[in-house]
Amino acid sequence: MQRAVPSSGQRVERVLAAFTGGIQRPRVSLGYRAGVLLVLMAMLVLPLIYLMMVGGVLLVLKWHLVEHLSWTDQTSGRLMVWPWGMYLMVAAMIGAVVVCLVKPLFAPASRKPHLLTLDARGQPALFALIERICELTGAPMPREVHVDADVNASASFRRGLLSCFGNDLVLRIGMPLAAGMTARQFTGVLAHELGHFAQGAGMRANYAVRCIHGWFADAVYVRDGFDDYLQSFTDDDDWRVGLVGKLTQAMVGTSRLVLRGLMMISSALSGYMSRQMEHDADAYEAEVAGSEEFARTAMRLRVLSAAHEKVLADAERLHRQRELPDNLPLMLRHVEAKMPAPLLNKLQDLSRDEPAPWYATHPNDRERILSAKKRQTPGVFAWEAPASELFEDFDNLCRMVSVYWYEAELGIDLDGVQLLAVEGARQSLQADDKRKLALQRFFGANVDGLQMPPLPAAAAEHWQEACHAAQNAKAGYEQRVARNGLVKEKAVQQAAGICLLDAGYALERLACFELNMISPVHARQGLEQTLAERRTLHAEMRTHKMPAATRLAAALAWRYSHEAGVPDAWRQRVCGLVNAQRVLSQVSDRMDEVTPYERAAAILTEVYEAQGNREILPQIQIIETKISRLVATVMPALQSTLDPLDEAQRPLATTLMGSTDMTGQPRMLFSQLENAVQGQLWRIGGELAIMAADVEVTWEAAARAPQPQPVTSLMQMEISTPHSAMALAA
Repeated sequence: MQRAVPSSGQRVERVLAAFTGGIQRPRVSLGYRAGVLLVLMAMLVLPLIYLMMVGGVLLVLKWHLVEHLSWTDQTSGRLMVWPWGMYLMVAAMIGAVVVCLVKPLFAPASRKPHLLTLDARGQPALFALIERICELTGAPMPREVHVDADVNASASFRRGLLSCFGNDLVLRIGMPLAAGMTARQFTGVLAHELGHFAQGAGMRANYAVRCIHGWFADAVYVRDGFDDYLQSFTDDDDWRVGLVGKLTQAMVGTSRLVLRGLMMISSALSGYMSRQMEHDADAYEAEVAGSEEFARTAMRLRVLSAAHEKVLADAERLHRQRELPDNLPLMLRHVEAKMPAPLLNKLQDLSRDEPAPWYATHPNDRERILSAKKRQTPGVFAWEAPASELFEDFDNLCRMVSVYWYEAELGIDLDGVQLLAVEGARQSLQADDKRKLALQRFFGANVDGLQMPPLPAAAAEHWQEACHAAQNAKAGYEQRVARNGLVKEKAVQQAAGICLLDAGYALERLACFELNMISPVHARQGLEQTLAERRTLHAEMRTHKMPAATRLAAALAWRYSHEAGVPDAWRQRVCGLVNAQRVLSQVSDRMDEVTPYERAAAILTEVYEAQGNREILPQIQIIETKISRLVATVMPALQSTLDPLDEAQRPLATTLMGSTDMTGQPRMLFSQLENAVQGQLWRIGGELAIMAADVEVTWEAAARAPQPQPVTSLMQMEISTPHSAMALAA
C-alpha cells in the first residue's frame, strides 16, 4: 500500500510535535577555552614570524643594493657590464625569494561552485526544523541554506572574512543524507552543524586559524607561472644563466623549507582546535537526537559514504557512454540497499579505527561515540520517519541537485549527455556487467578497456581449434600491454620534443623528452622507431586476441547458418553488431595513430603558457590540422553506419557525439570522439560476446561440440547489411 504524502502544513506540525522539550546546552570547560585561546595566540604568532621572514629578506635586499653599489665603480667602459650584471643578478635572486614568499597573500580566492539555494516558502518543514534547532542550541538562524549531492553537511561563513563580524552564516546540506537517514538521524546532523554556529567566537577563531594554515600551505606547495619562469632559467642553454637559475631555486627552496616547518606547526594547532570544536558540536547532536542515536548515525554515515563512492564510480562508468543518473541521492539509496552483509559489518567495525593523527580535523568515530554515550541523554526529537519527508517534492529536488552537482562540482558539460532515471541507469550498469562477464569468458579476466579486433572470417568448424589457440595465446600478453603503455608515453614525449625542436629550441634543452641526443636527425629517427615499435606491439596484441575473437566468431557463425529456428531478428542484430564493430575498430586504429600527437599538443600548450614562446603556436596548429583531417576522414563511415545498440537506429556519429559543436576546438573534439569510440567498441564487443556465450552455453547443456559443417563465415554476412563495413577501408 502506497504511503500517503503529507501536506506542507502537516509536515510542519509533525516536525514541531516531534520535539519533546529543551536541551541542556553543553558547557564549555575552562580547559577547552584556555586551549583554544593558546592555539589562537600561537597561530597569530606564526604570521608574525612569516612577516619577519619577508622583512628580513627585504632588509638583505636593501643591504645588497646599498653596500654593494661600489661594485659598479671599479671599472669603466665595456668592462662595466660584468660588475653591473653581477650586482643586478644578486638583486634579482633575492627579489625572487621575496616574490615567492609574498605570493600567497595576493592569491585570488578559490571560486566556489554555484549551489542550489532553498527558501522557507519552498521548504517550510525543513526551515521550521532548522529554526527550532537554532532555538534549542542558541545558534543564529543561517542566512542561506544550500543543498548538494555530497554525503556531508557543513556550516560556514557566507562571504568568508566579510561575514566574520556578524551572523552571516550558510548551512550546506547533502541530499544523500536525507535520502538515507531517518528524520531523527538527519535532525541530529543538523544539530551538529548548527552547534558550530552556536560556538560563536570559537568558530571565528577556527576560521582565522584555517586561513593562516592555508597561507602557509600555498607558500609551500602552490606553483604558478613565476616558478615556471625560474625553471626556464635553469634549463637555459647558457651554463651561466642555468647556474643563476639553480642558485635562485636553491634560495627559494630554503625559504619554503622554513615555511614548511611553520606549516606543520599550524597544521597541528589547527587540527587540535578543530577536533575540540567537533567534540563540542557532537554534544549538541547527542542532546537533540540522543546518545544512542548518535552512535547509529555515525555508523550510518560510514555506510552512506561507502555507497556514495560506489555511486560516483558508477556515474563515471555511465558518463563514458554519455549517460548519467538523473537522481544521485536515490541511486545511493539503491546502492546502499544492495550492499552485502560482510561489507556492512566491516564498515561498522569500530575496532578497525585508527587513532586520529595529530593533523586530523576530526576525531575518529570510536572517540566520538564514546564521548556522546557518556552524556547518557535520550534526546528531544523522536520522529522516525524517513528524512525525505521533511522536504517538499523530494525527488524533483534531488534531480535538480544532481544536475547542479554535475555541472558546478564535477565540471561536466551535460550537452549531449542523456540523463537516465535511476532504474534505467541501473539497467545500463547491469548490462555493462553482463558484457564484462561475457568478454571475460573469451578474453580472460582483464577486459576493462579491451579493444576487440575486427571479427575474422571464422566458420563453425574453426571453433575447437580457436579454443586451444586462445589458451596458448595468453602467454606474454600482459607484458606486451605493459610495454605498449610505456612506448605510448615515450611516443608522446618524443613527439612534443620534436615539435619544440621545430619551434627553434636547442636539442640540449630537450633531454627530458626522451629524445636521442646525438643530433636532431637522430632525434627524429628515434621518434620514428618508437612509433614503429608501437605499431608492432599493437599488431602483436591483436594477434594474441585473434584466437579468442575467432572462437567468438565461430560460435556466432554456427548459430547464424546451421541452427534451426533462429529468428531473423537475431541474424539482423548480429549483422548490425559485426558491421559496427568493424567500422569502429578501423576508426579506433586510425585515431590511435594520431593520439601521441594530440597528447603532445597538450604538453606544447603547457610550455607555451609557461614561457610565452609564440614559435610553439605553429606546431600546435600543425597538430590540430592533422586532427581535423583525421576527424573529417572517419566521420563519413560513422555517419553511414547505424548504431546497433540505439533503439532509434541512429547513425554512430549521432550516438557518439550527439549535438556537440566544437568548431575550432579539434583537440577537444578528438578527445571526446576517441573516448566515445572506445567505449562503444567495448559495449558492442560485449554484446557479441553475450550472444556467442549463449551459443556455447547451449552446446555445454547438450554436452556436445559443434560438428563440422559447410563453411559459412561471418564475413559473408556483411553482404546483407545496408551499410558496408569496408567503406572506411575503401
